[in-house]
Formats: sequence, C-alpha cells, structure tokens
Amino acid sequence: MGNMGSSLLPAIAVALLLVYVLATPDNTLALRLWCAAVIASKVYASWDARRLLRAPILAEHADRLTRRLIVLNAIDGAAWGMLAFAGLDPASTANSILVVAVLAGIVGNSMSLLSPVLPVFAVFCVAELGALALKAWTMGELAFQALSLAVLVYLASLLSQGRNSARAARAAIQLRFDNIELIAQLRVETEKARQALHAAEQANLAKSKFLAAASHDLRQPIHAQGLFLEVLGRSALTPAQQEVLASARSASEASASMLHTLLDFSRIDAGVVEAHIAPFRLQPLLAKIESELAPQADAQGLVYRTHDSELVLQSDPALVELILRNLVSNAVRYTLRGGILVGCRRRGAAAVIEVWDSGIGIAAAQQQEIFQEFHQLGNPERDRQKGLGLGLSIARGLARILDAPLTLSSQPGRGSVFRLALPLARLPAPVIAVE
Repeated sequence: MGNMGSSLLPAIAVALLLVYVLATPDNTLALRLWCAAVIASKVYASWDARRLLRAPILAEHADRLTRRLIVLNAIDGAAWGMLAFAGLDPASTANSILVVAVLAGIVGNSMSLLSPVLPVFAVFCVAELGALALKAWTMGELAFQALSLAVLVYLASLLSQGRNSARAARAAIQLRFDNIELIAQLRVETEKARQALHAAEQANLAKSKFLAAASHDLRQPIHAQGLFLEVLGRSALTPAQQEVLASARSASEASASMLHTLLDFSRIDAGVVEAHIAPFRLQPLLAKIESELAPQADAQGLVYRTHDSELVLQSDPALVELILRNLVSNAVRYTLRGGILVGCRRRGAAAVIEVWDSGIGIAAAQQQEIFQEFHQLGNPERDRQKGLGLGLSIARGLARILDAPLTLSSQPGRGSVFRLALPLARLPAPVIAVE
C-alpha cells in the first residue's frame, strides 16, 4: 500500500496524455470518461492506503485488507482496461498499437508492486487484459482477433511469473522473520547465539540462491514489455505519440536496469558465480564497452576515450567485462564535465586496466564505503535514476572471484581512477574472442 502514492502522479500524467494523443471527434467523450475513471480510482486507492497506514496493521487484519485490495485493484484494472473500448480504432493502426503498448506496459509494471499478493495481481491482470482481449475479439477483424489470442497468452505468462514472484516474496518474508527469531535467541546464551547466527547466515544465503535461481523467471516480464515497445517503435507515430513512447522506454529501461543489477548482486551474494579462466584479447572487450557507453557519455557532453591495447589476459572475459562496465558506468554517472579514459598498462607478468574520470572525486574516508552495497555518494534522496548503489559492490565481488586486486585512487574535485590487476596470458594462442 505504501507504494500507491508514488504511482499516483505518473498514472494521472499518462492518462491525460493519452486523452490528448488518442482523441478524435468520435471518441473524445469516451476517452474523457475513461480518464476520469482512472484518475478517480488512483486517487481513492492512494487516499485509502495513506489512511490505513496511519495505524499499525495487525496480523488479524490481513484477510480483510487482502479482500479490500482485491476489490480496489479489480476496479483499477477494469478502469485501465476500458482504454481498449475507448481507444482501439481499426482506422488508426498507430493509435491501436499505442493502446496495446500502454496496457501491456501498465500490467507488466504492476508485477513488482502487486505480485507479492498473488490474488491482487491476478485480479488486476485479468480485469485489464481481459477487457483488452474482449474488445479486440469483438472488433471482428482477423488481425484484432489474433491480437486477442496473443493477449490471453501474455496474460497466462504474467500469471505464471506472478506466481513465481509471489513465492519469492513469501520466501523472503518468511526468511526475514526466521532471522529475527534466530537473532532473538542469540541473546539467551553464547553457544546458542553462535549456532543461531550461523543458521541466520545460511537462511540469508538460501534467499540469495533462491533469487539467483529465479532470475530467468523474473526477467521475462521485463523482456516481454521491451518487445511490445520495440514493436511500437517501428510504427508510424505522431510527435506526441513518440513522446509517450520515449517515456515508456525510459521507464522500462530503468526498471530493467535495476532488476538486472539486483539479480547480478544476488548471484554474487549467493556464491553461484564461477570463473572460467582462459586467455582472451583485451582490445575487443574495450571496444565493446566503448560502443555501448560512449553514446551515454556524449549525451552528457563528456569525452570518452579508449587507449588501444594488444595485451592478452588470462582471466574470465565475461566477468572482466561486467566489472569494467560497472566501473565505466559509475564514472559516467558521477562525471559532470571533462571525460573518461580507459586504458591498460603492463606491469611485469600482470596487466593493470585503468578507468580514469574527471568527476566529483571521493574523499579518503569514503573510499572503502563506496564498495558497500547500496552506498551512494551525492544521492541522499535515493533518486532511482542514479542507480541502486550496487555497481561498485558487484565489481568488488567479481574481482574477488577472479582473485584480481581492485583499487581506487581519488581526490575530491579532481576525479578518480579505478585499477583492476589481471595476469597476462602465458601462451599466446588459442585466444577467446569477446563477442
């Protein structure tokens, strides 16, 4: 319930923008009524959540609150689903694609918010996508009937993934209470405390392993949402529709980035990441990272440079790539002017990969803290656009797996340099190519 307020303003903005983009002389009244219904549903749900959270929520109230949430989200899902009846238009392919993409994005985004309580998530999905499928089927055209069947398949996939997500959430909550109980036992006596602490650590490891094992299932809805947006991007859209699409892509990329970061961290924390050591050429890897991240640096007015290297390293190229991507992404995020330089120096039997930036710099007292999970500099408001604070923690964890020292030199206001030391390959061939 506490997340209701954060979704209120974006939902209102999307609804108003859709009325503006989709309105025609024939559907203006229907769209306005739909917009009013969505806004009313969201405002009431937000108000109701704030009211309920003012007082403690007791265990005996859980069933009643669940039934209340089911009713509210059934209404909310039906309100969103009515967009299909107001906006689907056989005469405008672009408008119809936009309606389908928005509804698919809304229901996909609801998974993180609603799936921990599976009946609530299920009733929202069925109400929204059921309305879309029904409208598409009754339009009579073969293409729309095919769309109706595709929506039903998507609904079934979402419900399956929602069930997995609900299980993960319930397991995490149960493990949390188990840990609390174990920690309470630590205060009874020393020996029992030592054993309970060990059990708590094992429970936390089991949670991380569960998330790591479920990573494929958790990524699927985000991937499906990206496919819908990609289909929409290939259609002929008006400037206003392009703006809606850009916002939808931005939200999708942000949520996907955070999910992938959390799942990568859970895999490292669970100890399921293994290094596959082999000789590989460094230059293709550096070129790949530059091609992916240089446009982001250019968009911020930064200069991105890579010094070419002919060195062949003996390590795991996939893990090295992930470490460097996190280091470079971090450099781009915290550099306001100047640029980023990536290069490699030979040091005896080792090579030292360096990532230089002219960013804000890091005080000596904080140079170890920044490698801790969820620790961020200059982000007290926890702006999600600045990431989750896991990039450097992931880089340090992977470096330990590779037994590769990762060090930092920095001065506030003068930038930073991260150095990753890796062994050189003893044999020149065969060499793994980085794709």
